[in-house]
Amino acid sequence: MNYLAMSGLLICISSFISSLFVYSRWPRRMLNVTWGLFAFSVCMWGLGLFMAFRTSEEAEALLWSRFLNIAAIFIPVFFYHFTVIFSNKEKERRWELHSIYLAGLILLISVLLLPDQFIPSVSHKLTFLYYPDPGILYYGFPLLFGYLIIRSIWLLLNQWKEASLYKRNQLKYLLMGVILGFAGGSTTFPLVFGIKIYPFGVIL
Repeated sequence: MNYLAMSGLLICISSFISSLFVYSRWPRRMLNVTWGLFAFSVCMWGLGLFMAFRTSEEAEALLWSRFLNIAAIFIPVFFYHFTVIFSNKEKERRWELHSIYLAGLILLISVLLLPDQFIPSVSHKLTFLYYPDPGILYYGFPLLFGYLIIRSIWLLLNQWKEASLYKRNQLKYLLMGVILGFAGGSTTFPLVFGIKIYPFGVIL
């Protein structure tokens, strides 16, 4: 089993446990719901990584490469919603949240209707037999991803001054985790565009 497949399996299992545990603790609380949806989206991305990079069949690799990238579309959307609720900013950012969900939904519908314009093919890159190639619709994905993650981290950082000691402790561990996790996950992007950077950070 190669590095990305192994990482994907670990991501899938750990994120599923996180999703199930947090959601089950308080299923009607929106903070728990949004974390559960975020972690489940990461779980599906991890499953796609595992399936896409364990196969030696091109058609199967293409199918799962599309799946993992489609699964990842709402990762930053759900995480941003989580940070808005965690920061007690939901009322003042309601219309922004609506706009972000609409943007994610438009991208999702577009790639489902036109998968050949999202991930048209897979090809040999570095040590990987098959790695996704970008279509015209794919270019919007890393832009949405980067924008929402930067905004999410900024929103969490802005909570530090006004936070209680207990919440600062939560923020400390949350920020450490998400910065490592998203920095690691983002190392999968360059090689899609032919930039020869190995996705070494994905295990994070």
